[in-house]
Amino acid sequence: MIAEAVLAIVTSLPVYIEDRAPEFAEAKREQSVAFSHAVADASDSPEMATMLVTLAWWETRLSLRIGAGLCKPHECDRGLARGLMQAQRTNDMTDADWDGLIGNTYEPLAASARHAARLIRGARRRCRSLELSQDWAAGVFSQLAGRGCVGHFKTRHERVAMFRRLLGKSWWWQE
Repeated sequence: MIAEAVLAIVTSLPVYIEDRAPEFAEAKREQSVAFSHAVADASDSPEMATMLVTLAWWETRLSLRIGAGLCKPHECDRGLARGLMQAQRTNDMTDADWDGLIGNTYEPLAASARHAARLIRGARRRCRSLELSQDWAAGVFSQLAGRGCVGHFKTRHERVAMFRRLLGKSWWWQE
């Protein structure tokens, strides 16, 4: 049920311009299904699932090309990030873990979602003073962008607005 709700949200989002060609329709559908299952499996709450979807959409627009690791020189933090959620390599990642973030099938998308969920949980802990306010999501996005809990960056407001809009869908997390 959760994966179906995530899929409904994902397929309601604008498709990245490069992925709109008819020849990419099947690959996009397969990516959307795999991504939805990966997000559902990595999520323990509606907030986490919504945060993961919002993060992936803002970071890559769920691009098939970027998911496949085919980043242009200026993309993917100039080669330092991988996957739909643009994971940066952490000290605890093996080479296999790092390489496992590339792809548009379930396994790499699930690895990316688990990694991002871990980072989101850590950001929420670091920004827990904002938990009682409306700014906790802004704090998490700022933390993920390397700006601390209260730092601003260009798309923070839009990310928070999208997160709140998607989270507010009445059918979003119903079993």
